[in-house]
Amino acid sequence: MTHAPLDTKSGTQQIDGLVYAQPSLEGHVVPLGVDLFLPPSEARPAPLLVWLGPDILSNSATKTVGTKVLADFLTRHGVALAVPKVRVNATRADVPNTLIERLARIEGKRDKSVHADLSTLPAMAATQDLCALLTWADGKGKEVGLTGRTVLAGASTGAGLAFNAAVVAPHIGLRRPEPAGILSYSGTCAWPSLYAPGQLRVFALHNPSDRRMPIGPIREMAQNDPMFELIESIEQVHGSLGLWPQETAEDACTRILTRVKQWCAR
Repeated sequence: MTHAPLDTKSGTQQIDGLVYAQPSLEGHVVPLGVDLFLPPSEARPAPLLVWLGPDILSNSATKTVGTKVLADFLTRHGVALAVPKVRVNATRADVPNTLIERLARIEGKRDKSVHADLSTLPAMAATQDLCALLTWADGKGKEVGLTGRTVLAGASTGAGLAFNAAVVAPHIGLRRPEPAGILSYSGTCAWPSLYAPGQLRVFALHNPSDRRMPIGPIREMAQNDPMFELIESIEQVHGSLGLWPQETAEDACTRILTRVKQWCAR
C-alpha cells in the first residue's frame, strides 16, 4: 500500500491497494484492494463516491485519465473517491450456496432484454464484493477519514453492478449498509421489478438509442419514483459522464459533486 499526495497544492492524498475484503477465488483467499483518493485532512471525515468502470468485470480494468480528473475534482471539494477491484471470473465454488438458491428464485423476474453479464455468477461474486466494500466504508473506512455515507457510481456494466448491490443484494441474501444513492451512466438493472420506489436516490444519464444497455428497465424504475432522476440525451456517448460530447469535464463533475453532497448530507 502506498500513501502519497494526489494534489500537493490542495493537500489531497491517494492510498493505493487498501484491502477491503478477502474472499475466495478459485479455492484461494484473495485480497481485494481499493484505490482511495482523499480530500485534505481538514475536510475529513468525507462522504465517499465509489466509481465502477465499464470494464470492472474484466482483467483489463485500469484507472483511466477520466478517473484521475474526477478524483482531483472531488477531493478538492471535500468528497473522497474509491476505485475498487472485484473478483473476475469467479465460479460456483466462490459464492455461497444460499446465494445461488436465492438467485434461482428470482430468475423469473429478470428482464431478458438486459445482457446476461449482470446476472452471471461472476457478476454475483462482484456484487458480494461491493457489499463488502459498503460494509468496510461504513466501519473501517472511518479510520481513514470517511463518514460512512457512500454513493455508488458507474458506467455501463459498472452501473449495472451498482444496481445489483443496491437493489438485488437483499433478495439474494447479501447484507450491506444502504448506499446513499446511485449515479448511473449508460447503465441498467437486470431486475427492475425488484426496485422499490421512494427508497433510493438515483441519477441516471442514458442515450435512448443505446443498444448496448437498454433504457427500458431504467425508464420502468424512474416512472413512478420522484427520487429517480432520469435524463435522456440523444448526444450522450455510451458510458460518458457528459450530456453531450462537447460538455466540459468540470460541468460533468459538478453534476456528480452536487448530488453526492446533497444525498450524503445528514
